[in-house]
Amino acid sequence: MARLDRHHSPAPFAGTPAGPTRPPTVHALRGRASASGLSWRLTLLVALSVTAVATLVAGAGNGLADDPDLATLLRVTSITKGVIALGAATIVEWRLRHPIGWPKAAAAITAAALALAGPLVMFGLAHFQAGAALHYAGLGSLGLLAWLDRKPIAALLAAAAEDRRRRSRPL
Repeated sequence: MARLDRHHSPAPFAGTPAGPTRPPTVHALRGRASASGLSWRLTLLVALSVTAVATLVAGAGNGLADDPDLATLLRVTSITKGVIALGAATIVEWRLRHPIGWPKAAAAITAAALALAGPLVMFGLAHFQAGAALHYAGLGSLGLLAWLDRKPIAALLAAAAEDRRRRSRPL
């Protein structure tokens, strides 16, 4: 019996095309000037808006800023979390350069924006706990997305390793 794949039907029905059917990729959405291309831009706009609102919410410090040593420690902590969030955003950017479905791309962009917005809120010291919650919600969402996307990522990493091996061979 033939192995069934969720993207491929073993025998096409009347009126359906033969071959695998896949969701549109981000590359396909970028090239089109249609509603999906508009949705891509809208998702980016929402993600940047979340980051901007988080920056505005990070107003003047509260009681945490009364102790200068504690304020310095918390700001260094927020900078460290910002570096971690930038690393996660870099991984998201790498993943978006390869074929990915629209819902996963939108979720990854939103989760990366949350992870980056958290340290901005934390740095202001006014809403330190809310900033930490944003940061960990974004990183947790990115972890869940990576777990759901593990087979394509493994294939991409294997292809990258093969390309690296091929380039390192002497001619």
